[in-house]
Amino acid sequence: MNETGKYGNDSEYFRDLIRRDQGKREAETQLRLMLDEAEASGKSDRTPQAIWAATETQFSQKNG
Repeated sequence: MNETGKYGNDSEYFRDLIRRDQGKREAETQLRLMLDEAEASGKSDRTPQAIWAATETQFSQKNG
């Protein structure tokens, strides 16, 4: 893609489509793995509110 956001030729366009598709598939695979891992970890004893509060604390500490 050039500076104006247009493709120079059909080949550039198709390569970009392929790269985007590969990225999407990799993200979907990663999400599936994360969901499988979460499901296999079992049921939590914490309430949704406690999980949310812990997540907010972790986010605050990282982004401080």
